[in-house]
Amino acid sequence: MAPSNSSTKKLAKVARSGKKRTIRESSDRTYPLAIGAIVVVGCLMVFWGRSVRVEAQSVQPKLSDHWHAAYGTYTCDAFAAPPADAGADKLGIHTHQDGVIHIHPFSSAAAGERADIGKFFDMVGMKVTDGKLVLADGTTYESGVTTCPDGQTGKLVLVAWPNADDPAAAPKVITKDIASTQFANDRMAFTLAFVPEDKIADIPRPESIPNLDNLSDVQGSTPSVPTEGSVPATGADGSSSTTVAGDASTTTTAPAVSATAVSPSTTVKG
Repeated sequence: MAPSNSSTKKLAKVARSGKKRTIRESSDRTYPLAIGAIVVVGCLMVFWGRSVRVEAQSVQPKLSDHWHAAYGTYTCDAFAAPPADAGADKLGIHTHQDGVIHIHPFSSAAAGERADIGKFFDMVGMKVTDGKLVLADGTTYESGVTTCPDGQTGKLVLVAWPNADDPAAAPKVITKDIASTQFANDRMAFTLAFVPEDKIADIPRPESIPNLDNLSDVQGSTPSVPTEGSVPATGADGSSSTTVAGDASTTTTAPAVSATAVSPSTTVKG
């Protein structure tokens, strides 16, 4: 016997009611799951932030450290002029256009294992990838493509000396993950070089190594943090000075003295 109209209506009403309950029950389950997910993510972020702060206070360079490293950019057969900061220092890794990297992290983003030379490259407007260097003025050197005056194509490498005070210390020649190279200790020396492969062993140490003994921001003096308003100037004797806009103070750096070249023993990272 066919169901009556009233029976059909009752069945439809029951079906609609069941559907509403299903939607309501699903919504009731989704809300606590979403809250739980937010709590978990929040806890993970707090844990991560705490671990970063702990590392910044335990792994050198720490937030309280003040390190320096000599630096030079060597292309084909000569050192380029020391690079200048491209803007205000937000992390604590900068230069006074003196051929020295000044490393005194005031952010956990540049302390401990996060203190790497890539942050210095960013600070001075250089783009460095494995095999390619783009200077702040746009000049580009690419491994296997760009040629030096002698007609040979060059290769981009970073030579790192662990101790600038020890000319006999064996350096590392880094060809991979160059920008990730860490500042492992105070008074290191770095030469970012683009040279023919057969001249890698003759890459010289930075000419600015003597400047490590003639710094204006060592302990006992007021650190000079460059700003976007700073104006570098070069004196007739080769010395450089930086005057900050709105400030009467001027930081003067003695001219760089050529350092004796040291033939590195090649150790390729990666």
